[in-house]
Formats: sequence, structure tokens, C-alpha cells
Amino acid sequence: MKTRPTIAMIPSGYGVGKLHNIIPVGESFTWTRGSSATRVNKDGLIELVGNDVPRLDYSSGGCPKLLLENSSTNYVVRSEDLANSAWGKANTDGVNASVSTIFNTLTGENNASLIEFSQSANEVDYNVVRQDANITINNGEFFSASAWIKAAESNDVGKKINLYIYNKTNSSYEVVKVFTVTSEWQRIAINEELTEGDAALIEFTIGKARDYLGGVPLNEFTNKVLVYGCQLEIATKESSYIPTSGAIASRSVDSGSLDNINSLLGNNATLFLQGSSDNDQGGGSLYFLDINDTLLGRLYFKQANLDDKSRIRLENPLYELNSDFKENVKLALKNKNGVYTLFINGQQINNATEQTLFGINRIDLRGFALVKGGQTFIDKMFIYDKELTDEELINLTK
Repeated sequence: MKTRPTIAMIPSGYGVGKLHNIIPVGESFTWTRGSSATRVNKDGLIELVGNDVPRLDYSSGGCPKLLLENSSTNYVVRSEDLANSAWGKANTDGVNASVSTIFNTLTGENNASLIEFSQSANEVDYNVVRQDANITINNGEFFSASAWIKAAESNDVGKKINLYIYNKTNSSYEVVKVFTVTSEWQRIAINEELTEGDAALIEFTIGKARDYLGGVPLNEFTNKVLVYGCQLEIATKESSYIPTSGAIASRSVDSGSLDNINSLLGNNATLFLQGSSDNDQGGGSLYFLDINDTLLGRLYFKQANLDDKSRIRLENPLYELNSDFKENVKLALKNKNGVYTLFINGQQINNATEQTLFGINRIDLRGFALVKGGQTFIDKMFIYDKELTDEELINLTK
């Protein structure tokens, strides 16, 4: 018979400022986020939720996962309205692209931009829709540019389009990429390091780049394309979409706390957590604190300075253990009479003695403050008021 956890969080019930546990009934994480934010809802639509609402995200289909992200800012304005004057149109054959607004199957609203590029009999050197974004990026910092695209007509499926970034401060092209247009919505992205000097003005451009820059050949260039959700961030990877209208907009960090749990746990206990991160530079984190809010330990889902490994860190005394990152991390940490054993994805990793992790009174889930961009998803979290057997832990983390 399976051991029943004392505390179990499987993302399901929630409200403003609350993420409900399924065990014990009535216990909840207190949830904060100082802004609205987007998620993929159960119907597969991109949806905006309000301040302090936990994001149960259905991006992967099936059961929802808890989405954790750090704060970020979208420096593109009118991110859904490329017909607006905030977006310039330019080309070499004298006929600008035409842009109109149509129904968007990603959101269920009229907020997709239909772009029809001119197709001249003469070779077109460039044909673009673009915006100058006021953004300060230091040389060596990472930026992320992204948008959703889809072929508007069947004869555009398989055609190509450029997304590129021009550093107007230094009159240099940072990166030019080619993407193939399909019959389904796809999010295209550029995640790169700024290498041509500090920038205060960046041009976000979609269309056909100049040939010598790696622009799409005219016979392969798409004629009509749907575009939605343009985003420019100071980040190592694109994060969830941040809609903008006439000004830039920001999303605050996700943070949840489960407090006063020391009475539910004994000296011997087991923690189980399942989740993943999509960012090679880092992910979300889980913190353990005692009754005095002293940090006892933490878990990171991936860090670049650890060569994309996950880390468990205990504080008293300091103990760190890194493990090979798996796309879906299943981690269990048990304490039996002061000896800690860590299991990750069905394997026992190591023992550590004389730690003081259990004394946990509060657990915090949050976006990792040192990492910009990307998403962390929590599938479930269990805490048991006893040490599980090694066999149970191997089976639990497989």
C-alpha cells in the first residue's frame, strides 16, 4: 500500500492569492504576483490572468502544471497590432506590406495581424515590418525576440520568413534568422548575446532581410503570414507572452508560500518534487525556511554555471549536490535521524549527514531571481512525515 503524504500539492484548485493543496484539505499556498500574466488555458488558448492568480498552464496538454517565472519586460509596444503606426513598413520596390487585423485561433479574439508582403517582378532586396524599441542592453547581455507566426493561406505553407534584430545604436545587425512558415501557429524566437556594443535602440524586424545579410530568397519568401504577440526582452530565453498596447509592459515574479507546516512534520521526513525548466541558463527554485524564517535549503532546476545541472543546497552546514539535468526532474530528499539521502529520477545520488533541513516551517516556490527568461513547471510536490524506504523512493522518482 502506498504511503499517504502529509502535504500534497498537485496543481488543480486556486483562487486570487491562493493555490490549494489537495492534502490537507483547506491548506493553501499564499500566492503573489504584482501584475497580470498569461498562461495556456485548458482550451489551449493564450489567456491573461490577474494579479496574484497562480498560473495553471496546459501548454503540454493533459493535466495542468504550475508555471513559475521571474519578472520580465516586453519592450515592443502594440505587440498585437502591427497595423498601428508604431510599426514601420519598408521595402525596395515601392510597395509597402499591408497589415490588417483578423481573428486569432490562439486567443479566440480578433488580435492577429495579417501581413501581405508585396511580390514584385523585380528582385526585392528587403521587405519588412519593423519597430524601434527603446531598450538599454549592455554588450554581453542576452536578449530574446519572439513572435507567433502562421501561414495565412495554403500556398504559403513551407515558405520562409526572416526575424532579425538591428542594433541602431551601433548600426549593426546582431542576428538574422530564417524560419519556415507552417499551417499551425508556432512561436519563433531569437535568443542571443549582444556582441556589437551597448545598445539603447533596437529594431525588431520581421519580413525579408537584405540578401547579403542572409535574407530569404524572393522565390521562397512568404506572401501572406499571420503574426501575433511580438516580444523583446532582456533575457536568455523567451518567457510567457506579455501583451502591450501604447507602452511597454512588465510581468512580476511568481511567488508562493506555504507557512506554519512544522506541526505537520516530525524529525524524520521526506520531500518529493517533480518539475522541469525549459531554459538552459536556469529555472525556478524552491526554498525551505524554519520558524524564524532562516533559510535551511533550496532546490534549483538548472543553472548555467552548473553546466545545466540541477542543484540541491542545504545550509547548516553548507552542503551542495549537483545532478545531471533531466527534462522532467523527479527528486526526493529524505531525512532519517539526521542522515539525508537524495534520489533523482530513480537513482540514489548521495548521503549527507548533520543537516538541519527538517525543521521546515515554510516552503517558498518562486521564479529564480538570478535568471531572466524561460519557464519552470511544477507537476507536483509531496511531503511525508516519515522517511520512506529506498525502494519507495526509487519507485516514486522513476
